[in-house]
Amino acid sequence: MKDKKDKSRPLGTVDVTLNKKLSKLVRLSKNFIAQISFRIVDGANGRPIENLQQKFLRFSHSKSPEHEVFFVAKEHKESNGHYQLEMVISRDFVLFKSRPGKYNCELILGDSRIRAGLKWQIFDAFLDIPKSQPEEPSYKPRKKYEPHYEILPEIQHKFTRMESCNTNYWIFSFLFCFVCLLPLLLLIFYWRNFILNAFENVFPPSGDFLFSAPMFFNMLIVLFAFYFIFWLFGTQIGIQLQFAAVFAISCCFAAHRMLKSLANERIMAEKERIKSESSQNEFENEDENGTEENEEEEEIGTKNHFKKTEGFDSESLIE
Repeated sequence: MKDKKDKSRPLGTVDVTLNKKLSKLVRLSKNFIAQISFRIVDGANGRPIENLQQKFLRFSHSKSPEHEVFFVAKEHKESNGHYQLEMVISRDFVLFKSRPGKYNCELILGDSRIRAGLKWQIFDAFLDIPKSQPEEPSYKPRKKYEPHYEILPEIQHKFTRMESCNTNYWIFSFLFCFVCLLPLLLLIFYWRNFILNAFENVFPPSGDFLFSAPMFFNMLIVLFAFYFIFWLFGTQIGIQLQFAAVFAISCCFAAHRMLKSLANERIMAEKERIKSESSQNEFENEDENGTEENEEEEEIGTKNHFKKTEGFDSESLIE
């Protein structure tokens, strides 16, 4: 403890043993500076404990313990487990709210590395400060909460309006998009003609096929065109489905008729191929039978010829 007028002159130094309370009453006036220093060491290995988490001094009034003041200790610069707390009464007496009297001083230490915290009552102090303002009650009863129901004002949202755009901008933008998409449209148109011509060349023309194939491809192109237009102008999905259903149903019927006609053409071509192969096989069999009969006739003729020649020779020899 030091005098504020002469900080170099200490008024007294007291050593306190652990878990023991100082018997004398310490008097703290407005001109005093109180310093408390302590060292924390691990009892198992004797090593100092640094960076302690909880280290503070608690002052509680003897008459009303709920009136309390806390001071936090700071770690010494040289460390090695040394901690120091300085209390300047002329500066810190405001924390006591101008309430003099007897206070109990307790040192409270705690850390996650310590199994059990320390709560050590070091001394009793009498705080001698002027009572310049009326004493505040130590306990203020809480006001009874009374619910207050009231209609809140209606929430109104204000949305910013879109800025009006120049119509010429939309015209030129759509015109530019149309010019960019024109090669693609021409490609789709020529692709349609190419597919139809390819089908006509591969398969023989028939009335059903010539009606269903163009209808299928036209409905398909119209369906994709509707999808693109609805996407471009942001039409609702319900309206889009209503228009697309008409073309989709007709497209399905046209595709069914086209595939059916293609299947019939393929079946007829397969039957004609089988019929031609069977007729060719019969003709080859007839040719083989005719050649065999001719060979047999030739063999019979040669045998008769040999018989006649042999008979002639025998008769000539007899003569």
